[in-house]
Amino acid sequence: MRIAPISTPRADTNCSLSRDIQDAADILAPVYQASKKHDGYVSLEVSPYLANDTEGTLAEARRLWKAVARENLMIKVRALRKEFRRSGN
Repeated sequence: MRIAPISTPRADTNCSLSRDIQDAADILAPVYQASKKHDGYVSLEVSPYLANDTEGTLAEARRLWKAVARENLMIKVRALRKEFRRSGN
């Protein structure tokens, strides 16, 4: 299930989005349990508009995790190439 990022969050939209994600997570919960947490995840992505804001990204990821409140939720975070540093080369 893929849901487009919300660029301007509104309380009613977020509530509906959380419920949809919760429903999907509940449907996949038996798969999550049977696979010993290797499968059955529902993913939600932090807005890409926060990609250059580490603290904002962390705050939004925590907010989403708390709003959905399902163990089989995977929060995806966009990474920019400049955030990675090569080691050993």
